Amino acid sequence: MTEYINMWKNFANFSGTANKRDYWMAFLFNFIVSFVLVLITSRSMINAIMEGRPAPFGIANIYALAAFIPSLSIAVRRLRDIGKEWFYIFLFFVPCVGWIFIIYLLAQPTGRYR
Repeated sequence: MTEYINMWKNFANFSGTANKRDYWMAFLFNFIVSFVLVLITSRSMINAIMEGRPAPFGIANIYALAAFIPSLSIAVRRLRDIGKEWFYIFLFFVPCVGWIFIIYLLAQPTGRYR
Protein backbone atom coordinates (compact mmCIF):
# COMPACT_ATOMS: atom_id res chain seq x y z
CA MET A 1 0.00 0.00 0.00
CA THR A 2 2.89 2.37 0.67
CA GLU A 3 4.00 2.03 -2.95
CA TYR A 4 0.58 3.20 -4.12
CA ILE A 5 0.67 6.19 -1.76
CA ASN A 6 4.19 7.03 -2.91
CA MET A 7 2.98 6.92 -6.53
CA TRP A 8 0.50 9.69 -5.69
CA LYS A 9 3.01 11.66 -3.62
CA ASN A 10 5.54 11.62 -6.48
CA PHE A 11 2.97 12.20 -9.22
CA ALA A 12 5.08 14.81 -11.05
CA ASN A 13 8.50 13.32 -10.29
CA PHE A 14 9.87 12.00 -13.57
CA SER A 15 13.45 11.90 -12.29
CA GLY A 16 15.01 9.21 -10.20
CA THR A 17 14.15 5.52 -10.27
CA ALA A 18 11.49 3.09 -9.08
CA ASN A 19 12.34 -0.52 -8.34
CA LYS A 20 10.32 -3.45 -9.59
CA ARG A 21 8.33 -3.85 -6.37
CA ASP A 22 7.43 -0.14 -6.24
CA TYR A 23 6.12 -0.21 -9.79
CA TRP A 24 4.16 -3.45 -9.71
CA MET A 25 2.60 -2.90 -6.27
CA ALA A 26 1.47 0.58 -7.33
CA PHE A 27 0.14 -0.95 -10.56
CA LEU A 28 -1.74 -3.64 -8.62
CA PHE A 29 -3.41 -1.19 -6.22
CA ASN A 30 -4.20 1.16 -9.09
CA PHE A 31 -5.84 -1.73 -10.96
CA ILE A 32 -7.87 -2.79 -7.91
CA VAL A 33 -9.13 0.75 -7.26
CA SER A 34 -10.06 1.14 -10.94
CA PHE A 35 -11.85 -2.22 -10.99
CA VAL A 36 -13.88 -1.43 -7.87
CA LEU A 37 -14.87 1.98 -9.22
CA VAL A 38 -15.97 0.45 -12.52
CA LEU A 39 -18.10 -2.09 -10.64
CA ILE A 40 -19.70 0.66 -8.57
CA THR A 41 -20.49 2.95 -11.50
CA SER A 42 -21.45 0.33 -14.09
CA ARG A 43 -24.88 -0.32 -12.60
CA SER A 44 -25.87 3.35 -12.70
CA MET A 45 -24.57 3.62 -16.26
CA ILE A 46 -26.55 0.57 -17.39
CA ASN A 47 -29.72 1.88 -15.74
CA ALA A 48 -29.31 5.26 -17.42
CA ILE A 49 -28.86 3.68 -20.83
CA MET A 50 -31.85 1.37 -20.37
CA GLU A 51 -34.03 4.33 -19.39
CA GLY A 52 -32.89 6.39 -22.37
CA ARG A 53 -31.03 8.95 -20.26
CA PRO A 54 -27.49 10.02 -21.03
CA ALA A 55 -24.99 7.84 -19.23
CA PRO A 56 -23.19 9.55 -16.34
CA PHE A 57 -19.49 10.23 -16.84
CA GLY A 58 -18.65 8.02 -13.90
CA ILE A 59 -16.21 8.31 -11.08
CA ALA A 60 -14.08 5.57 -12.67
CA ASN A 61 -13.38 7.82 -15.66
CA ILE A 62 -12.47 10.72 -13.39
CA TYR A 63 -10.11 8.44 -11.45
CA ALA A 64 -8.52 7.22 -14.70
CA LEU A 65 -7.83 10.80 -15.75
CA ALA A 66 -6.41 11.66 -12.33
CA ALA A 67 -4.19 8.54 -12.22
CA PHE A 68 -2.75 9.00 -15.73
CA ILE A 69 0.16 11.31 -14.81
CA PRO A 70 1.18 9.42 -11.62
CA SER A 71 1.11 6.12 -13.54
CA LEU A 72 3.16 7.62 -16.34
CA SER A 73 5.74 9.06 -13.96
CA ILE A 74 6.28 5.79 -12.09
CA ALA A 75 6.61 3.92 -15.41
CA VAL A 76 9.25 6.40 -16.59
CA ARG A 77 11.11 6.03 -13.28
CA ARG A 78 10.90 2.24 -13.63
CA LEU A 79 12.35 2.41 -17.15
CA ARG A 80 15.16 4.59 -15.85
CA ASP A 81 15.84 1.99 -13.12
CA ILE A 82 16.57 -0.69 -15.73
CA GLY A 83 18.80 1.71 -17.67
CA LYS A 84 16.40 2.74 -20.44
CA GLU A 85 15.49 6.28 -21.46
CA TRP A 86 12.08 7.85 -20.86
CA PHE A 87 11.04 7.73 -24.51
CA TYR A 88 10.69 3.94 -24.36
CA ILE A 89 7.27 4.68 -22.86
CA PHE A 90 6.09 5.40 -26.41
CA LEU A 91 6.33 1.66 -27.16
CA PHE A 92 2.76 1.50 -25.83
CA PHE A 93 1.67 3.04 -29.12
CA VAL A 94 3.27 0.37 -31.32
CA PRO A 95 0.42 -1.94 -32.39
CA CYS A 96 0.37 -5.51 -31.11
CA VAL A 97 3.95 -5.97 -29.92
CA GLY A 98 4.81 -2.61 -28.35
CA TRP A 99 2.87 -3.09 -25.13
CA ILE A 100 4.21 -6.64 -24.79
CA PHE A 101 7.78 -5.36 -25.04
CA ILE A 102 7.20 -2.53 -22.57
CA ILE A 103 5.71 -4.98 -20.04
CA TYR A 104 8.77 -7.17 -20.57
CA LEU A 105 11.01 -4.18 -19.87
CA LEU A 106 9.05 -3.12 -16.78
CA ALA A 107 9.41 -6.63 -15.36
CA GLN A 108 13.22 -6.67 -15.65
CA PRO A 109 15.38 -6.58 -12.53
CA THR A 110 17.10 -3.36 -11.54
CA GLY A 111 20.11 -2.43 -13.64
CA ARG A 112 19.72 -5.23 -16.18
CA TYR A 113 20.55 -3.04 -19.17
CA ARG A 114 23.05 -0.67 -17.56
